This record gives sequence, structure tokens and C-alpha cells, in this order.
Amino acid sequence: MKKSCFSRRLYLEGLRQLRLPGIIGGLLLVLAALLVIIGRAVTHSYLSSIYLFNSIDLFSAFPLLPAVPLLLAPLMILRLFRFLNKRSSSDFYHGLPENRLSLFLSFFAAAMTWLTGILLLVSTITLSGFSIVYHSYAIQWAESLSFLFNMFAATVYVSAAFSLCMCITGTVLTNVTASLLLIFLPRLLLSILSWQVTELLPLLPEGLSFPLSGSEYQIVFGLFASLGGMQDHSPLTYLPGGLYTLILGLLYGVGAAALFLRRKSEAAGLATPNRALQTTLRLLVAFLLCQYPCRVIIRVVLHRETVTSSAVFTCVVWYIVALVVYFLFELVTTRRVKNLLRSLPAVGLLALLNLLFIGGMACSYHTVISANPTPEEIETVVFDTDDSLGDRFGRHFIRSMQGLTFQGEEVRQQVSERLRDTASVFRGDWNNDHNVDKWMALRYDNSMSGSYCSVKVNIRLEGRILRRKIALSPEDIAKMKTAISREEAFRAAYAALPSPENCTIIRGGRIIDTKARQVYETMRREIPTVDFETWYAFMDWCDRTEIQSALSGTPSDIDCPFPVLPDKLTIKQITEESNLSFPLPAFLTDTADVYMSYYADDWILDALTASPEESRYTVQFTLYPSGETSDVMTRIYQHAPHSLAIAVQRMDSLTNFLKENRLEQPDMKKPTLCIAVKSYTGPSTNRGNLYFCSAEDGETLNRLVEQLF
Repeated sequence: MKKSCFSRRLYLEGLRQLRLPGIIGGLLLVLAALLVIIGRAVTHSYLSSIYLFNSIDLFSAFPLLPAVPLLLAPLMILRLFRFLNKRSSSDFYHGLPENRLSLFLSFFAAAMTWLTGILLLVSTITLSGFSIVYHSYAIQWAESLSFLFNMFAATVYVSAAFSLCMCITGTVLTNVTASLLLIFLPRLLLSILSWQVTELLPLLPEGLSFPLSGSEYQIVFGLFASLGGMQDHSPLTYLPGGLYTLILGLLYGVGAAALFLRRKSEAAGLATPNRALQTTLRLLVAFLLCQYPCRVIIRVVLHRETVTSSAVFTCVVWYIVALVVYFLFELVTTRRVKNLLRSLPAVGLLALLNLLFIGGMACSYHTVISANPTPEEIETVVFDTDDSLGDRFGRHFIRSMQGLTFQGEEVRQQVSERLRDTASVFRGDWNNDHNVDKWMALRYDNSMSGSYCSVKVNIRLEGRILRRKIALSPEDIAKMKTAISREEAFRAAYAALPSPENCTIIRGGRIIDTKARQVYETMRREIPTVDFETWYAFMDWCDRTEIQSALSGTPSDIDCPFPVLPDKLTIKQITEESNLSFPLPAFLTDTADVYMSYYADDWILDALTASPEESRYTVQFTLYPSGETSDVMTRIYQHAPHSLAIAVQRMDSLTNFLKENRLEQPDMKKPTLCIAVKSYTGPSTNRGNLYFCSAEDGETLNRLVEQLF
């Protein structure tokens, strides 16, 4: 017997045996790809009139390519290794003068050659057609090649899984059943378990999380989802997921080769080589059908839901179906009625599996809700926040706390209390409105959550980390913000605005963007020199004002408790979806000087160095050149002299100047200048006068315009 691990003759024989499904499957997919290209041509002129440029990837161009791993791969493996299901054929192949490893590897290589060739052929035709025929289409090569690699990985995975299961079963039905269970059951049970936990315990941020358990690693599940009309097919182009699938497929292939070497020819034609494996297959199929009644029972027991007659009837029906499938599987695979009696004791194992599943869920449920560490047991806290919480905490506050580690006593106290309060929801009355609001906030992440919102926290204890969601009322948010604002790490982050290099937009309302960027850079340098309480109170007011949708128009139009310049900055970060917008505070004197040097004329701008306690005044000139309110030009001068006397003197001088130029009530049918003079004697008080000037001959108006605009 030859000791080689690969046989060229067996490889060619495998290619020959697969030529019928290979040619038919390949031709059908090639024809489908051509029809897709022709179909696009029919609508191409219409699409071109709408979109000047179209981008497309391989999946979007030909979504039928997953038929290779999902249909052709199982078909070819079942056809090529069908001799394992028939005693005479099995004896013949086992009697060849080739070792078993050579037989397995040669045949498996033949199947992979056909499958890989079809993948490459169809992909090449599809991408070439769109590249050559339609010049307005831009091929997304990175996504296309990633998708092609993932399809190859899925093909190896499915082929190896079917090969492995054919080595431990001896009929087509058990071949297919065992293969599908191997491919889908682990992920399916994991998904069901995670979904059950998430539904029962929404205070867990992502249900049960295991390494490599994310949907982006579920390539075969992603294939079925895409065939079902999934819009987002990003998991199918995720390279780490494809690499994980390929490695798992190679491990299955190694296992299949090892089992093929140990398989006896006498196993051909038998459903399974032993009763234990046969019982395992029956139990797994039936256990999947028991998941729905288990879910109903768990919710009744743990959430104390009302037991209805319809729920009882549904559970009974599902259990009856599970038992029917359990016995039917035994009857069909063994074709012996007497085996039904032999399989009867294993029904007790099915019941035990149901009890263990329900009991395991109950234990997990109570373990999670009873994990309420004291402040002393908590070492550090990290808030896992996103911009959606900006409507509750304030955008600048959320931006500042992201990624920070808190270890202060007050923060640990607040987190411990809020976690205990949140966990009490699952031990309390489900008809209580507050509990319902909290549960909704946890379950739907702030949507439909009433007055509550949910925040994700990572709580580090000794040797482990608790990941939880806590429900917060507006009062809880205020307490939490107070506790967080006393942390030194937060104070440093709160006083540090985003770096200009990380901003795509820095814009002021009345100055050009390049000058706004310079004002912003000055502001970033000056903030650390200001008392933190002043800066925090100012930005907190900005956050609350934005939350209440009160920040409309110019900041000077709002009753702000702080002196502000007549403008605001809008910041757009590269990595953030929302803008950060705030008025320019006048207590940042360097920033105010830079801004006013760009905005106001030198003759009216004096030293703008007053603190919030000193008096100041603003003068706003609004010109309506045509007399229409929609046609407007505005200029605001803000002045903060060192003494009230200078302010009064300059205001009197300005008032006399206005009177000498025949001020009168406005006639909006004529060109009109509106002048508002406001005198501030403190940070929150002001008094002002309005003066109007309408000029029929325009001489007075022109003189004012020359000086002011």
C-alpha cells in the first residue's frame, strides 16, 4: 500500500465524479451573473440620470454567490463521499492500494478545486462586466475581495463540516442532520441563550458576551441573513470573521481526516456507529423545539407573568411536536419500530435538559440581580457612554467623561446606589410605573423610556469586572454629575476642548472660519487658567440651554447669567456625529480680545479685560438698507471698561451723538438704522434703550454707515 498523503489519480477521479454538479452549478451561476449584468443595463440609463457616479461591491452586484458554500459545497461532498453510506462501495474504496489519508485528501482537494474555480469564475465575470460595460460604476475592490475571501472560508467550513459528519454517520438523512447541527447548533444555542438573558435581564449591556461570539464572526448565519434581504452585509466582508471561519473549517477538516482513518467499512448504511451518537442527535433536534416553551416557563417563573390558557396550550403543543420529532427521527433513521421502545428512556434525558436549561437561567438571573457591590468593594468605575446621552447629561459633559476611570468615593457611592436601585426593578412590582419606565430605559437604550435613561458602566471589583446598565432619573443624573464633576481626571478633561487637528469644522457666526479657528485655539489655551467652578458653571448652563432647546439666535439674545460675546462657536469633531456649540464667554479676556480684534473696529474697541463683576455695555447697530426686515446688516460692539464712570461717559457721548442726528421712530418703508444700547451693571442685570434713525435723503444714514459698517 502506498504511503503518500496525496494521489494524483484519485484527485483526477474526484474531479471526474464531480463534473456533472460542477458544470451544471457553474453554468447556472454564470448565466445568473450575466442576466444580472444585462438587467442592470436595462435600468442603467435611468440610474445614470439620477446618480452621476455609482459604487458597487461584489455582494451587491451578485448576491447569489453564497449559493456556492450553501448549496454546491454540501452537494459535492455528499456526492463524492457517498460511498461511505453503502457497504459494497465502502469495501471497494477501503480496498484500494492507497492509504486512507491519501483517499480523503485527494477527494477533498477535488471538491475544493471545483468550488474555488466556480467562485473565481463567477466573481471575475461579475466584476469584469461592471468594470467594462458600465463606466459610471466604481468597484469597491476592498469590500469585494473581502467578501470573496469570506465566501471561500465559508466554503471550506461547510465542506469540512459535512465531511466530518459523513465519517460518523452512515445514511444521507443522518449525514445532513448531523452536518446542519454541527454548523448551526453551537451558534444557534449561543444566540438563543444570549437573547433570553438580554430579554430577561436588560441591565446586562450586551447579554452574554463570549470571545468571538459577535455577529461579525457568524459568516454562515450572515449568508442566510443576506439571502433574507439584509441591508447591511458588513459582517460578510469582515476579514477577521472570515479568518476565524477558515481556521474553524481547517480544524473540522483535520477532525474529518482523523475520523476517516478510524472509520470501519461496516459502518456504511448504519444511521450512526453507536446508540450514544444516535441518542445525542435525537435529543439535540428535539431540544431545539423545546426552546419556545422553556422561554414561556422562564418568564412566568422569573418575571411573574400571568399564566394564560393560551400560553399553556402553546407550550403543550410545542412539547408534543418535540416528542413527535424525537420518535420520528428514530423511526426514519433506523427504520425499526422496536427501536422506538429502546429510545423511550431517553425522553427522561430530554426532560432533564429542559429542567437544567430553565434552572440554569434562573440561577443566572438571581446571580446577576444579587450582584450589588458596596462602595467599599468597588475599586474603579468607567462609564461606557455615547452621544445619545448628550440630551440628558449635556454633550460637553458626555464628551469629557468618555474613557475616564473614576475612583472617588462619591462616584462609587452613586454607582452602588443606582445599581442596587436598578436591580430592585427585577424583584419588585412589574405593574409599578417607575419600574416599567426603568425597564424600558434599560431594554431599549433610552427610547420609549419616559423620564429615565440608561447608562452603561464597567465596575471593577477585586479580580473581576461587572458590566451593567443603570437606570437614572433626572434627579439621579444631577447627583451623578455633581459626583463626577469633583473628580480631578474629569476636571482636566472638562477644561480641555477637542484639539483643532481633530475637528473638521470650527465656525463662528460673524467671523470667517480661519479666524474662528484662531479664536478657538486661544480659548483652548486660556481655559486652564480660569477657575474651574466658573468654567463648569458656564458650560453646564450651555449644556442645559441646548437640552431645553433655548439656544436660538445669537447668544446675546438669551438671558445668560454670564457675560458673553455676541457670537458662538460650533465645533464638529472627526469622530463625533454631533456638534459642540457654545457662546463665547467674555470672562476669557484673551479670547475676547482676539475675537473683538477680528470683529470690531479699533476706534471703538478698548481694553476688554473686565471680570463678570465689572460693568460693561454693548451697542448693537442693525441696518435695513432697503427698509425690508429680511434685508439686514448687524454689528455689535461690546465694551467692558475698568470703571462705570467711563462707561456712563461714553454712553452719554454716544446718546448725544444720536440725538444730534435727528433720531425718530422707524419707518420701515425707508432705509432704517436701529441702534440698541444696553448697560450691564452686573453679570445678570441689564437695562437698555432703543434708538431709531430713518432718513429720507440718506445723508445721515450714510454718515452712520461709513462709521459703523
